[in-house]
Amino acid sequence: MFKKPLDSLDGLSNEEIQEKLDKIKEKEFTKEDERALILAALKTFLPAAAVVIIIFAIMIKLILLWLS
Repeated sequence: MFKKPLDSLDGLSNEEIQEKLDKIKEKEFTKEDERALILAALKTFLPAAAVVIIIFAIMIKLILLWLS
């Protein structure tokens, strides 16, 4: 039913894996790259957080209306 995800490190020795990780760590991000990463994270998490906050606010309002 579900396919196993492809592992790009499958079949590599520990030294080869370490070399790939070192290359990733050496990557320097420019300010534009950092800004794009932050904006992408905000676009991903803020709508979900807003929905959760709105649901809690509605629940609190309904409880307060019910108690009064």
